[in-house]
Amino acid sequence: MKGTMLIYKVDATAPEIVAFVDAAPTLDDLQKAVEGDIQTVPEFDHIRINGERHTAWAICNEDGKVKEMPVNKLATLLWEQIAANKGLKLRDAKGDFLDVLVGPVAVLYGDKEFMEEL
Repeated sequence: MKGTMLIYKVDATAPEIVAFVDAAPTLDDLQKAVEGDIQTVPEFDHIRINGERHTAWAICNEDGKVKEMPVNKLATLLWEQIAANKGLKLRDAKGDFLDVLVGPVAVLYGDKEFMEEL
């Protein structure tokens, strides 16, 4: 089993990379990554790494907006790209975002066994 968790922190220019070998992350690991209870990011189901597409699972803080966590610009832009590839729009006609990701966002990907353990 082998997998990776990319943690996109607010205002970071690149994700923190956490590798997993022989075990998937625990719920506690996931909650620490997003600083609270986890929530799946809708439609964020893959990521491209070095041009290669990987099935992925993206999570954010379930209460991030209630807690008024800051907007995560990089994660929101990635989410927007994935949504656009599916014909979905995250911006209105004026170009303003209809929805954004806030706080740290974690994206997990890996081999089949890793993904099945999540």
